[in-house]
Amino acid sequence: MFAGLAVSSCAPSPKRAATKFMDNLKDKKFVAAAECCGVSKDKASLDLMTAMLEEGYGMQDNTVRAFVVTGDSIFPDRQGAVVTMNILYTDMHREDSVVLKLRTMNGRWIVQPFQ
Repeated sequence: MFAGLAVSSCAPSPKRAATKFMDNLKDKKFVAAAECCGVSKDKASLDLMTAMLEEGYGMQDNTVRAFVVTGDSIFPDRQGAVVTMNILYTDMHREDSVVLKLRTMNGRWIVQPFQ
């Protein structure tokens, strides 16, 4: 049990993982964003996630211009978390409040953008 606590305490926070993911989306680094989703070891999964992220955030009307994390919460089992944020899109006419789900995998937080 102590070893499990030591591993999870060294893992980046959900807020940091979500921020890295969103920074990659904002910079249109879709492969790097997909790697934040835990699919970096499997090329087919990485390609699929990259394509889904590019479709979801690569068009002019849905490109992330800026975001602000407004809160984060780790579930009691410490296996999942949510990070809430406000996103401003490049069209400057739309701002959304988003709840991004995360889970732990191999001792680090990964983003689950489509759940």
